[in-house]
Amino acid sequence: MLNHIAHTLRQQGRLDEALQRHEEALLIYQKILGPVDMNVGITLNLIAMVLQEQGKLDGAKENLKK
Repeated sequence: MLNHIAHTLRQQGRLDEALQRHEEALLIYQKILGPVDMNVGITLNLIAMVLQEQGKLDGAKENLKK
């Protein structure tokens, strides 16, 4: 659900808010599902996409490595 909200925020250009929602989702997924769950990987990718749009390429690259 948080990733869906983040997607909508991202489409509206509200990248900081989108990043916050994705990060919240990541913490929940990691806590409940564990660090190797598919949803964790998807959310890390979504975070990387937002960081890339913000021009934070180093941060994006780090998220993709995880």
